[in-house]
Amino acid sequence: MWNKNNQKDMEDLSNSSNIISKGSNLTGNLKAHGNIRIEGKVVGDITTRSKLALGSSSLIKGNVVAQNAEFAGTIIGNVQVTE
Repeated sequence: MWNKNNQKDMEDLSNSSNIISKGSNLTGNLKAHGNIRIEGKVVGDITTRSKLALGSSSLIKGNVVAQNAEFAGTIIGNVQVTE
């Protein structure tokens, strides 16, 4: 059942930030409601309902789906940005 607490939980999720720092390696798919910043390496697909920011040291081997994005790194895969 949907209630005010569920709505607040969704708002909290969309305001969260997730960071994969330089020197970090992630193998697997990454899904988030909030912002994602990547400075490291991700092998797998990335999906967020918010902003994806890729730093100059980032390497993505997989597909990307984001609402908003800033890319300075390398992506090997398909990219879909809705905004």
